[in-house]
Amino acid sequence: MRHSNRILPLILALLGIAACTKTSDKGEDTPPKEEYSLPEVSETIVDGNTFNVEFFLKLDAPSYASSHILYFTGKKPLVYMYADVGYVPGKASALVETALLSKTYPFMVQYDATSEKGNLSTGILTRYSVSGFDGVILPEGLFMGGVNFNIPLASVVSMTFYSARISSGEQLKALATARHSTLYGDSVLVGEFVGEDPAEVKKFAESRNLGMRFDYVKAGERTVYTLVQPGFANRGFDVNGDCVTIRFEKFY
Repeated sequence: MRHSNRILPLILALLGIAACTKTSDKGEDTPPKEEYSLPEVSETIVDGNTFNVEFFLKLDAPSYASSHILYFTGKKPLVYMYADVGYVPGKASALVETALLSKTYPFMVQYDATSEKGNLSTGILTRYSVSGFDGVILPEGLFMGGVNFNIPLASVVSMTFYSARISSGEQLKALATARHSTLYGDSVLVGEFVGEDPAEVKKFAESRNLGMRFDYVKAGERTVYTLVQPGFANRGFDVNGDCVTIRFEKFY
């Protein structure tokens, strides 16, 4: 009898543990997991903290492209980017000629490895004195590059303007991993998306995978995208033929 008296409390204790486990399995005591979301963007735009970038789907004749830069009226873009700029080592470049005529500094971000037969690149022009060019080549053959210089907002900010041609969210993640400190700092990434579904990339980028703002616009049959950390926002695209003007705002 003494043994049975000892066993009974043990059985009751085990039954109690089982009951607690069953309740936990139902999830009644576990609070629901909150969905990840980026901070809301204020509807009020502070003009002193906005700046423009122009992305062209092609580089026009140097005389025409330079005239656009020299005689543009309104809020002048800080950077001009040109898709599909051809470059052959040792030969004259239309981008460099445009730079000479428009008194800007030229840079190129290649799409693939250098070839003697020539390369396609995203050309970058700016009238600001560049303090550095940051480029990265990933093992997958993915290229990203950009220029850094001080821009005059409400206060002077050292900004990096990157460009890369991408086709998936995983490529964005690879770039963000390679340049985490700058892409999550004062920088913007602008380029052409050549994949199948930019809406899926937006979901991927704005989830916990990246936690960054991804926006895109169709320009004819092509897609231009932007990527910024939550302290920035894309305030809109303006598509005018082959030119896409993007307005950014810096919050903090």
